[in-house]
Amino acid sequence: MKKALTLLVILTLLASVLCVPLQSSAEGVKYPLINDDDHWDDFPNGGVSVELGKDGNGNYVFSGSIGGTWPATQCVYADPITVDVAKTSLKYDFDVDAGNTNITFLFGNFNFPLSNSALGDVNYEAGSGDLMSATYKGTMKLTDLIESVKNYDSSPFDKSLVVDGKLTFTGILVYSVSGGVITVRKLELVEEDGGDTDDPDSEEPSADVSVEPSEEPSADASADASVEPSEAVSAEEPAESASKPDESKPASVSPAESGAPEQSDPVRILGLELWAFVLVVLAAIAVIAVIVYVIFGRKKK
Repeated sequence: MKKALTLLVILTLLASVLCVPLQSSAEGVKYPLINDDDHWDDFPNGGVSVELGKDGNGNYVFSGSIGGTWPATQCVYADPITVDVAKTSLKYDFDVDAGNTNITFLFGNFNFPLSNSALGDVNYEAGSGDLMSATYKGTMKLTDLIESVKNYDSSPFDKSLVVDGKLTFTGILVYSVSGGVITVRKLELVEEDGGDTDDPDSEEPSADVSVEPSEEPSADASADASVEPSEAVSAEEPAESASKPDESKPASVSPAESGAPEQSDPVRILGLELWAFVLVVLAAIAVIAVIVYVIFGRKKK
């Protein structure tokens, strides 16, 4: 009996150790686009700046603008992120409350907004392309990103940025427009180890437009939001062109058909997928069983 229990413990522990690389392989490599140690450059507008903080759940919160202003904050990555376009998806989950926002990705001297035709039918301001008050959650394949356009001005993605099937993200730019408060729960690239990133059983990207703005932007504010970023930045602009907002303020998504299917997140307990958690529990039970057997077995002797 003792040998059988010992063997059970060894096998269970071995399975628990093996589950870690298997889990990592299944999920792919994750590259968060916003990190705690990122350095952010401020682009004030109308005398106000974007404030970046965290809420009680550890989510990133961008705020600080007031009516008719569109300050921005920008991070140029110390280590640019290069991924395989065919194997990588962008996963996003964030809220826009009260005003609007624009989240723009930097690719060297070129930038492109999250709000584009690949994002699907979302709540956006047609004049400026800003994402309006709503919850945005979904998954976008990078293959869809490079095939998409800024619907508010039909500017296409620069496909020359894809070299040997790879695309390099060099930074991110976030606007807070007319009082917009942006709470980011997830914004990351996921590069699969192999195979297609499609999941036929997953949900479509969505924008839950049930969250209403506290007040509609005025006509003046909408017009202001489309002003060139060169007017929105501070006098002390960064030396490198890669660290400036693009010449045209990024646009939000147009209600075009598209949208990559969202990959459902696995059920997790204490940070582990359900099957991995079960293996750990079994290993713990086996260890306890051996300890009890050894203790009481010695007492009987």
